[in-house]
Amino acid sequence: MSFLETLTRYCTKVLAFVAGLSLAAMVLLTCANILLRLVWLPIRGTFELLGMFGAVAASFALAYTQAHRMHIAVDILVDRFASRTRRVLTIINGLFCMTFFGLAAWQIVMWSNVLVEEGELTETLQIPFYPFTYATALGCAVLALVFLTEILRLFFPKPQEDDQ
Repeated sequence: MSFLETLTRYCTKVLAFVAGLSLAAMVLLTCANILLRLVWLPIRGTFELLGMFGAVAASFALAYTQAHRMHIAVDILVDRFASRTRRVLTIINGLFCMTFFGLAAWQIVMWSNVLVEEGELTETLQIPFYPFTYATALGCAVLALVFLTEILRLFFPKPQEDDQ
């Protein structure tokens, strides 16, 4: 269990770092494009690049956000349940989400394979789509790993240290 938690923590941090770089690239590209438009020299393919960077930023940030419980949650009803019921609901929700994002990762990889075979390129810059779709699949797969880790943590909690 310790290895899985360490692996999950490392993967989420690396993906969050890359998501931050992608977001920074989006900001720089947008600012540069705005400034260059003032002198009638817009950057070609800005829309394409922003879409690709956005896909990476969003999908890579998912796992880190889940691991640190930074998503919005409305617990008005669930907080009224007994702790055992809440735990069961958390496990069911985790299994559902893990399955969903695992299947999403698999299907996105399948789609990426089609894009590789067909040699699909962006319209303006002629950049291949598949690296960005594979990246999106990776983000979904790591999110599924985070859900797996959380479920296993519920079944195998860490022993409490004695306060002596």
